[in-house]
Amino acid sequence: MPDDHIVFISYAHQDASASRVVGFNQFLHDCLPGKISLLLDRKYLGIGKNIPNYMQHLETCPAAIILMTPEYKRRTENATGGVFTEFEIIRKRVLDDKDDFLCLPVLFEGARYTAVPSLFENEIHEDFTKFHPRLNETTNNYYLSDNLREEFIPLFTEIAKVVESKIKVRSVLPQDENEKLLELLFAKTKITRGWLKLHPEFSNHLFVSTHAYKRIKNQSAVFVIGRKGSGKSTIANTLPELENERYKTCIAILADHINLLSTCEMLDYDKYGRSRDVLKQRFATRTHEFAQLNPMQFLFKYAWLGVFYICLANELCELGRNNNFNKNQQNYFKLLDSEYNKFTFEQFRNIEPSKYFTLTSVAFSEFWDKIVTTALSLTDYSSVIRYIDSNLNEENYLRFLLSEPLLSVVRNIVTQCDRYAIITLDDFDSVFSILTIGSQYRSDFARVSRQMTLSLISFSFAIFIRYASLIKSLALINF
Repeated sequence: MPDDHIVFISYAHQDASASRVVGFNQFLHDCLPGKISLLLDRKYLGIGKNIPNYMQHLETCPAAIILMTPEYKRRTENATGGVFTEFEIIRKRVLDDKDDFLCLPVLFEGARYTAVPSLFENEIHEDFTKFHPRLNETTNNYYLSDNLREEFIPLFTEIAKVVESKIKVRSVLPQDENEKLLELLFAKTKITRGWLKLHPEFSNHLFVSTHAYKRIKNQSAVFVIGRKGSGKSTIANTLPELENERYKTCIAILADHINLLSTCEMLDYDKYGRSRDVLKQRFATRTHEFAQLNPMQFLFKYAWLGVFYICLANELCELGRNNNFNKNQQNYFKLLDSEYNKFTFEQFRNIEPSKYFTLTSVAFSEFWDKIVTTALSLTDYSSVIRYIDSNLNEENYLRFLLSEPLLSVVRNIVTQCDRYAIITLDDFDSVFSILTIGSQYRSDFARVSRQMTLSLISFSFAIFIRYASLIKSLALINF
């Protein structure tokens, strides 16, 4: 069996029933062309077969499908059994940028939070929890009721299309030969800041000085739209170096690393609604006056503002350690370093700024709970409204998130900066491409997640631009 046409199916036997697994294998097989084989242990392994040899197929096959269940997640987290061995191979291949490997996670049993390993928590998964085929004992084939056929046959068809496309692309040339051909045909032009520092002689030859480029360079335009490979990321990566007399540092935020789906789930959680309902019940005659008390309208502007300040604090610490402060700023460095160490506890130093978004979103949730809980301890309506109005603001949130000393020292240093910090938000094209692929799927969760994620993205644009300008920074957003 040639591995270049194999799709490996990984699952845990304990809570994935044999009939459902074999039925899944049968319906998907029927949608695939004959040259593509599904590798399922219940079909392939028999008495006397070598299990390690079977798992080796996973190291070279072009695609794998994971049937995610609570037991599958438990075994991957506890590092036990053959499931963990398979998952480790999958994990290494998924994280290897040079490995042209397709992995399709499918929710097969349980819920997202109980069945999905952390590696795939940001993915849009097809929901097969309601997939229950029946066996025709005469033909020994599985069949579906009319309702289930209408729901799941389109899903099998879409998965088969994705798998077939991947295998067709890989089969044009062996992977090594394909890479060599691409290197011969196309120059690698995605330039990074580090590369430009090593080759400053190229700084005047990267871009044609068109009107559009001049607008980006002068920051009179903050949205950069273009097809993949048109130079959007290169502009974001090199502009601070090309304009080093203007910019002190660059904070690069990658949109596809922001945990938007988890944020969706957090926003979908009804505790915000519950806190508002409690207020309405306490003051039933003033219900209409609480209609505007919606934490959703505050969360993103506060979360982005928190991200900017954490990024600035981190960048300022790096600048101070590298002796890039002026004399006045240097006086604040020890206090900055000390307060920032207290804030981080070394737990998220040197991670991508994109990861801060989850941290600041959770902090807002806690900040909101604190204000509402305190407000509910007051007796009369006027006191409750007065307390919320006077405490639900950006300054209090930043103090809650960072602490007053850290917030103060960051501002003292920033006010004495002789140059700007440029903040770039990139890789939205990757986010939208994922959503586009998922748009053909039919699962309710995927559809709702897409809608919410699109809403989050559109709302984030406005908030990002507004707050980037407040902290003496300029924003460049790439599509």
